[in-house]
Order: sequence, then C-alpha cells, then structure tokens
Amino acid sequence: MFFFKDFECQLVKFSAKLNKDISEVVLDNAQGNAKYISPAIQKEILNIFAVKVREKIRKDIENAKFFILVDESKDNSGTEQMAIVVRYVDKEGNVKERFFDVQRVDNVCSLTLKNGSMNVLTRFDLQVQNLRGQGYDGANNMWGAMNGLQALFLKDCPYAYYVHCFAHRLQLALEKAAKNNGNVWSFYSMLNSIITLVTASSRRTSDFQSAQEEDTEIKIQNGDVETGKGDNQLGTCESSDDYSVGEAQDTDENIKSFKFIFVLLLMHKIMGIIDTLCQGLQLKSQDIVNAMNLVSPTKTLLQRLRDDGWKKLLESVELFCEKHDTHMPDMKARHLIGTGRSCQI
Repeated sequence: MFFFKDFECQLVKFSAKLNKDISEVVLDNAQGNAKYISPAIQKEILNIFAVKVREKIRKDIENAKFFILVDESKDNSGTEQMAIVVRYVDKEGNVKERFFDVQRVDNVCSLTLKNGSMNVLTRFDLQVQNLRGQGYDGANNMWGAMNGLQALFLKDCPYAYYVHCFAHRLQLALEKAAKNNGNVWSFYSMLNSIITLVTASSRRTSDFQSAQEEDTEIKIQNGDVETGKGDNQLGTCESSDDYSVGEAQDTDENIKSFKFIFVLLLMHKIMGIIDTLCQGLQLKSQDIVNAMNLVSPTKTLLQRLRDDGWKKLLESVELFCEKHDTHMPDMKARHLIGTGRSCQI
C-alpha cells in the first residue's frame, strides 16, 4: 500500500505541474478530506489513465485490420486473469503491438475467454470482422480445433488465422527434448525442487537473499566476480524445520554431484547458443520467414558444439569440480556395461 500511495502522490504532483488549476487544489493545497490519495481514489485515477491510453490505441488503429494475442495467468492472490494485446499496422505502415487490457475471469475455459475478449473489443468498437489473426500458447483451451478459443473466433471471422507463439513453440520443443533425456529432466526437476524449497517460506527467502549478499561481497573482495548489474551468485539457506533441513541436505548433496554439475554447464552452453533465437522470436516485427532464418544458424552452432565442443566443455566441468571440491570420475576408465557409468564414479 505504501508503494501505491507514493506512486499516486507522484501522479498527482505530475498532474499539478501540467495544470495550474489542479496544483491549487491538490496535496498541501487541498482540504484534509480531499487529497486524492485514498485507495479508492487511486484506483479511480489509474482506471481513468488506462481508459485514456486504450482510447489513444483505438484511435491509432482506426479501421485497420488487427491481430489479438491472449494469455491467461494467475495473480499473486491466485485469481485467474486474462491479458489482451493488440497488434496492427498504423497508417504510416509501422507494425505496433500494444498491451490493451487485463480482465479478471471466473475460469479459463475457451468460452469464458471468448466472451471476455469480445466484451473488450465491443467496448472499444473493434469489429471482429476486422480480425486477421490470433496468437495464443499451446493449451488446448486456446488452440483446440473444435472448441478452442481460436476455433470460436473463426466461427465469427473466417480470416482470423491462428498462429502459435514462435517463442512458445521453441519452449515446448525444449521441454519435449528434456523429457526424453533422463539426466536433463532430473536436472530441471532438481531446480524446481530448489525453488520450491526456498520460496516455501518468507524466512527461507530472506535467508537465501542474505546468503547471496554475503557470498557476493566475499567474491567481490576476492576479485572472483565483477561488480555490475546482472551478476548472479549462488548462496545457501538455512531452516529450523526438521523436514526442510533434511530436504535441504539432500538437495545440497545432489547439486554437488558430478552429474548435476555436468548437466548444469552443458545446459548453460546450450541456452547461450539458443538465446539469440529466443530473443529474435519475441520481436514485434517477426514473421515466419525471418524466424526460419534465425533457426538455421542456431542449428549450425548446436551441431558444432556436438562435433567439436565436448573437449572444452569437459575442461570447464573439471575446473568447476576442482574449484568446488567435487569428485570428478576418470573419463578414461573402463566403462561397465549395463550401468551407463565409469567404474571410477
């Protein structure tokens, strides 16, 4: 509440600078019961701003054809919400993508999302007949051929072609590939367990943040890391909960294993290669031709890693293991048939 109150004060101050009449009746010049900073007034003023922004976007669209992107998610309170983004070409020929509205929904079934979207479009006189595209994720309620959201819109406008989000397609491909590799899947499962363990209580989150700060300070003093925005170092967290202590100890043992470290550095390398592709697929001006042009060099780099990158990868793994006192198996040792591991592990 303090954040919103301060934010509202700044908005009032800003408005007062723009208009002398406003400055004479707000904040210190206002009566005790008319300072315009109560929660109800905050919401009302922010809603006015939101309406003005949407009206400006609507005016910019005019009678042009447009594209909608819809996604649903839960807020911090667990309430289902639907976000709507419009994409269009303005009269100067520029492709624009604008966040348009967010609505609370009772559920995320396709009909509920359709009705909510139509309410927004109708309210701002965006004719569904001018709809020329839909962009959603791969959930069945969104892309289902019979009763999905895209199918419901196609019944109203046969030209509203559905396009699966490019970036989400890549995410699904990576997820599928990970599921087919036991070691990689175990690695991500362990990451999920770590996140769940730390964020399960505010105390653990606070302990983790404190440990990060201490660890970062030590590394900076030792010259192990450079200062600057974006530096991320790992720390540890403690808990008085017996179950959490046992879980933390087990997690600590697993993340210090050679297998976890190897997959960690391997995925770091792979994610570094595909990052350019991921960023490119999320550009507002992206199309299928450019997307395919981005895929080709990414495949080349991944193949180069497969053919020539293992030696450097193993060297980096070895250095990491030495630095963190982790046992590294002898890669030249005799391989035991049926165990899938070196006899030195």
